[in-house]
Amino acid sequence: MANALVGTSVPLVPCPMGTENLLAKELGISAQPRALVETLRRRQVVKCDVGRVNDRNFLLIIGVGFDGEVVRRLAAVRTGHISHLSYFWPIWRTFWEHSFPRLKIIADGEPIFDDLGLAFIGNISRYAVGLRICRDALYDDGLFDLVVFRCTARPRLVWHAAWTLLRMHPLKGDVIYRQFRTLRVEAAGAVPTQVDGDPGPDTPLDIEVLPRRINLLVPVERKPAFWPWKGLPV
Repeated sequence: MANALVGTSVPLVPCPMGTENLLAKELGISAQPRALVETLRRRQVVKCDVGRVNDRNFLLIIGVGFDGEVVRRLAAVRTGHISHLSYFWPIWRTFWEHSFPRLKIIADGEPIFDDLGLAFIGNISRYAVGLRICRDALYDDGLFDLVVFRCTARPRLVWHAAWTLLRMHPLKGDVIYRQFRTLRVEAAGAVPTQVDGDPGPDTPLDIEVLPRRINLLVPVERKPAFWPWKGLPV
């Protein structure tokens, strides 16, 4: 649906009907029918950036490496609707079996990483189970946020997760957090990815930001942001 609306004047209303509903939560959209009707009636429109990865549009987030392998494992056994519990075994198996790949990452023409790890590219701050991996991301600033976790073993992954739960991971010395307009991710082999929660293309990836390319309908009254400098709901 979103692909068909990119570059048009027709607005999209992200209804929170799925497992995570990341965009709806980011925009403060309620699942209550009365609230949805009010959002449609008042027609408060905001512009949202769109990402393009290897000639495919996306709106929310890309995970490279560990995250991509989890989603690929889930997709291989999925037979219908999923819940948070559906991710347990894919995460468990990936945690014990995953080999962290060497990623070479170039942001806006500048080489910034060449080491073992995993990476996330986000247009919004929210991720699964309340995590804010791309903590400072804004959906309408013409930039995407890149988070690279240098990681060689499982204990360090657990340590990264703990810092991310506290939303303090950008302060860690083995984490890169920056914004970009264009990005390239390379690896010696084919590294799996997830794009907006679905299996994505293997590396290499060429990513660019298409600023304010889609219209979204949002509630007129939204909660204040957790981060004071952000115009986003909690």
